[in-house]
Amino acid sequence: MGGELMRIRWKIAVSGMVHGNVNGVKPGDIMDLPEQEALRYCRLHYAEPIVTRDEERAVAPKGEERAVANEDEERPRRGRPPKIAP
Repeated sequence: MGGELMRIRWKIAVSGMVHGNVNGVKPGDIMDLPEQEALRYCRLHYAEPIVTRDEERAVAPKGEERAVANEDEERPRRGRPPKIAP
């Protein structure tokens, strides 16, 4: 079963034996695991994959970047409009 290894960062703490680590893992710990097991932990939201520089990263095209509101502009009010006296 000599498959590819995948590097993951744990998002949760797991106590006890975890893939040869007798003290378990803490959030933020990094581990190289066989790809199938690493993907399983990612699907369960226990860990997240670590993307290396040579892997492709998703980047929004220039036209699809979100516009940032100007802080000086007045923001629209929410809720009911004020009552106007007759």
